Amino acid sequence: MLLPAGIRLHIFLVISLLGGEVSSFLSQSTNTHDRSVEISCGRNAYLKQISSVHDETYEGREWSLSCHQSPPDIRIRDCFWSGYVHDHGETFIYLCPGDTIVNGLRSVYTNYNGDRRWNVQCCLIRRRRRNDCYFTQYINELNSPFGFTVPPGRFIHGIHSIYDAGARDRVYAYDVCQFV
Repeated sequence: MLLPAGIRLHIFLVISLLGGEVSSFLSQSTNTHDRSVEISCGRNAYLKQISSVHDETYEGREWSLSCHQSPPDIRIRDCFWSGYVHDHGETFIYLCPGDTIVNGLRSVYTNYNGDRRWNVQCCLIRRRRRNDCYFTQYINELNSPFGFTVPPGRFIHGIHSIYDAGARDRVYAYDVCQFV
């Protein structure tokens, strides 16, 4: 028996969050299928968890993005939005400039090609420099759910995504860095 997408997403998110830092959880943004999604973690909080479930009926994804309180010695400020970093159907790599982190995401979806465009919020970590960065492997398979929690002591610095027109879906990898 296949559960409805909304119930699958909530079960998946509960399981994903159990491994996270629940005590420092601040805010969360979720959407349904082909709707927009937006989160801005703001000052002294950071994007910690990204989860998504693909729904074959709607050919879209439900997203859950969550922010956590930054450690006391990390000061996050001076945020700005990138503007859309790609067009529908395009592969993209976006790295926040310099010593900034991905601290918010905004996207819009189009039914025409079953894709969404991403706008990235970047923020400066005061008196810290980016160090020891690496791209994760792709964290999802096409049309499959995923949950990504930023590794301890790291922050998201960039996003790489490939669109597959046949599957009408994307795979994602994240550039994660220490800031020393």
